[in-house]
Amino acid sequence: MSQTKIPYVINLFGTALQVWELSPDPIIQQEIPRYMDAKGLGWHELLFDLELIRKFKVKHWTEIAHKMGRSELILNAEARIELRKNGRMAERIQVAELIEPTQLFAKYHVETKLLQMPKSESIFVIEQLKGQVAKFTFDSENFQIDQLQFLLIKDDLSTTPRLANIKWKQEHLHSIKEDVLLVGQQVVNKR
Repeated sequence: MSQTKIPYVINLFGTALQVWELSPDPIIQQEIPRYMDAKGLGWHELLFDLELIRKFKVKHWTEIAHKMGRSELILNAEARIELRKNGRMAERIQVAELIEPTQLFAKYHVETKLLQMPKSESIFVIEQLKGQVAKFTFDSENFQIDQLQFLLIKDDLSTTPRLANIKWKQEHLHSIKEDVLLVGQQVVNKR
């Protein structure tokens, strides 16, 4: 007799960071800095002014950039992680417990990685996104909360850790939905 698989959902709400690295072709790489120097512009003014960026035959800055990974939930006071079972709230996963477990035996498996920003002469666009950052789904016959694994990232992009990934039984979960608004953009120039 087989057990019935029950659907589970993990929703992430709050503010996330999405990092993009500019990777324009070599001709544009030379033209843009010359133009910016001549006009006294910074990267922020050039990239987010559609009229200016179109002078380089680029419709939008995302055409000359690539995403570095997925958006990552900032684990601050506004972050919320919900576990739903059969469509009903089963548990609210405490962000503080992920960052610094208070119990002798941690309820969740948490791995924290310290990352250094690349030393290359790169230009990064960091977007702040707010809303439902991710929705993960999986089915289980016998769910146990300690089979969830959370990967946290710490680096100099934010003052608090970010949730980069969730695993269920050693397998990465993939987000099936996000519903976010862009609330801010920042350009980091490593040149």
